[in-house]
Amino acid sequence: MTAEGVQGAVTGSGYVRVTNMLCADSLTLLANAPGALQTMFNCLLIVFRLAEAVHFNSKAGAKVPLFNVGGDALKCSEAFRY
Repeated sequence: MTAEGVQGAVTGSGYVRVTNMLCADSLTLLANAPGALQTMFNCLLIVFRLAEAVHFNSKAGAKVPLFNVGGDALKCSEAFRY
């Protein structure tokens, strides 16, 4: 997947960036900046009822960004479920 001007999430090495992970029929998008993640969502055609956002490493009570796909807000979840 390529989205113009988007860099993926920084990995442990600092030199490698990852934008997505694929597992079976699931796609996980990764970014360090909310705007970069929204740009990736804007490039996708997805089954909206199955999509959700999980904010990793956010502090309890922190205001987390909301993401939209096709004008509809994604459901936010506390943890990843497969």
